[in-house]
Amino acid sequence: MRNRKGFTLIEITVVLFLLVILLSLSLPRVRGVLFDDDIETATAHLGRAVRTLRNDALLNQVDQYLYLDIAEGKIWRGAADLSPEKLDEKKERAYRLPGAVRIADVVTTEKMTSGIAAILFSRDRYAQPAVIHLVRQNRHRTLVVHPFIRSIDCYDDYREIDFETP
Repeated sequence: MRNRKGFTLIEITVVLFLLVILLSLSLPRVRGVLFDDDIETATAHLGRAVRTLRNDALLNQVDQYLYLDIAEGKIWRGAADLSPEKLDEKKERAYRLPGAVRIADVVTTEKMTSGIAAILFSRDRYAQPAVIHLVRQNRHRTLVVHPFIRSIDCYDDYREIDFETP
């Protein structure tokens, strides 16, 4: 009988093939964890919140609000008929902006750089026009909530948006 001190070419090929399959299955998850963009995550969350609020206002026939705590970087939703206690409870469980993303300002009827901004989503299929400016280090993102459009517009810079009609 022959004394084997190594691996055959077939054994090495099978192991490499299995490693390639495992890496190809796990790479998308690892890439998402390592290279996830915080400002994109915050934008996606706000987009989902706007769509949900519009739907809830229409479905439940109750005005809905999107609240943004500018200083703490928190976002939560609430119906107009919520008690102050329930609203405080929702604030405690609010979504916190990821990483170093912060709210620079929110513009509705006026520009707010501090405090809590509230954007109305009416049961009459109308949303209060609003501009939300997010910032992460030197990167800016402008999110625009239009009165009758279900989704939000996103711009990769700081933009002043004027909702007034000429």
